[in-house]
Amino acid sequence: MKRFLIIICLFATVNVFAQTLKNEVVFEAMEQEMKRTMSLSKTTPKIHFAAFRVGDYSGASVIAARGGIVQEQQKQWVNTDVNLRVGTQKEDSSFFETNTYTQSDLQEGALSPEGIRAGLWAVTDKSYKDALDIYARKQGYKNKKAQEEVFDDFSQITPAEDVKIHEKTIFPMDKFKEIAQRTSAAGALNELEKFNTSVTANEEIIYYLSSEGAKYTRKDLIIQISFYVKGRTKTGFEFDDNKTLSYAALEDIPSVKKLENIARAFAKQTATFTEAQKATAFIGPVWLSGEASAKMFENTFIKNINNTRKIIFDMGNGNFRYALGEFTLKEDLKVLPVNFDVIDNPLQNNYNGKKMIGAYNVDDEGAKAQALFLVKNGILKDLPKTRSLIKGQTKTNGHAMTNWGENLYAKANVTNLFFFPHETTPIEGFKQKFMDYCKAEGLEYCYKIYTRNITGADDILAIKINVNTGEETPVYGLKKPQLNSRTLRDIKFAADDLTLYNTPAGVSYVVPSVILSEAELTPSQASPATKMLVTRP
Repeated sequence: MKRFLIIICLFATVNVFAQTLKNEVVFEAMEQEMKRTMSLSKTTPKIHFAAFRVGDYSGASVIAARGGIVQEQQKQWVNTDVNLRVGTQKEDSSFFETNTYTQSDLQEGALSPEGIRAGLWAVTDKSYKDALDIYARKQGYKNKKAQEEVFDDFSQITPAEDVKIHEKTIFPMDKFKEIAQRTSAAGALNELEKFNTSVTANEEIIYYLSSEGAKYTRKDLIIQISFYVKGRTKTGFEFDDNKTLSYAALEDIPSVKKLENIARAFAKQTATFTEAQKATAFIGPVWLSGEASAKMFENTFIKNINNTRKIIFDMGNGNFRYALGEFTLKEDLKVLPVNFDVIDNPLQNNYNGKKMIGAYNVDDEGAKAQALFLVKNGILKDLPKTRSLIKGQTKTNGHAMTNWGENLYAKANVTNLFFFPHETTPIEGFKQKFMDYCKAEGLEYCYKIYTRNITGADDILAIKINVNTGEETPVYGLKKPQLNSRTLRDIKFAADDLTLYNTPAGVSYVVPSVILSEAELTPSQASPATKMLVTRP
């Protein structure tokens, strides 16, 4: 036993040494290319800031249908990205966009110093040309347009560092295949035309270096288990739905048995829509359950609090349009009910023992991350900020994120959010709470929506609940409701089922199921599909 332990310790030591050496090799290649890049611009405007990002990626996927593997694959690749600014900290090439975009350099296979430098060179060359073009256009715009308020394009910081050892994950393909096979078999009900399971895993080990000396490494892993179901009502109306479970660590994945139960329950729930009725128009309280609530918060709050500095888009021919996060002008105003707080804390790695993919210590401008109390008692109290100043701001709060591969500079973003209601109703009693509220509104029925398609599909499935008996009737053919920032203030009640959601975009958020005081649901005009001539086997 002692000899066995010694072998394990030696193996772990070798792995750590190898990864430490890998870190040194990668950063040495990045530093050499950074030094060369910063010496390139001899004339004005010069490159005044550059950031390099090297991503070491691994991916795996398994797709199964009715218990049989349809497809499986693994791959490995490297992405090199650059964002840079030309000009000065006071005035540079940022927040003015044209139809020119930077482009990632993708190489199949493993990391190598030669590949890193070649990739960075290729992207830097294009990014530099784009930045010079954008800077010239921005100067022309400023010479023609009256400027109401002018803020420095880039503020100073003390560059931060967060370099750790990250080993690549060995994907358990046998377990992924077992999950896909058993869950797709569990959901293969005769009433449904299709039930597929896909298991995907994508990992990136990130190396970041700025021209100011900021650097970090980070490991992001996202595993998604997605169930897709398709069926049709007895009247011939085709419908489909999907459910996705996302995890940021292998150890967070539930047992195969539990996943089977989830798949089976989802299939049974969706199969009830084969007996669904055609929906009618409705205005009143709506219960957003689980993934429907999560997608609502994502589309009404998260996307509206990002991009806090105005972006100018050059549309050509002297035409311009402007973009600014909707919440930027709403500080100290009510954006949620008074019993809601919202915190963005990129420094918190876990929630209820589950890993959060949105956590980070250093942002994409090399600044140290900070926790923000965004909303207090429903009032917007703070905004994510970058080194590009806005009104009332003197320094960054470490919330700059770059859309690598597309943009030349970072923008304000939130990535690790907690939506905390002050008062909640136990999820076991939430249906009764909903029925009592609808009855008090003088209604005979109300609707519950649970599908994540609430923000995607043209038509959604819903459950019609009789407020007197609690009877649930599935309905089809409803258009997705209009969800916007106003929807947030219509939240009447929250359940105690606070749940963590991780997204492939690197955002985590914790939200409850909610009841909206009012939503408008409109029937679609879609016609049933042609009836099948051949009966099901």
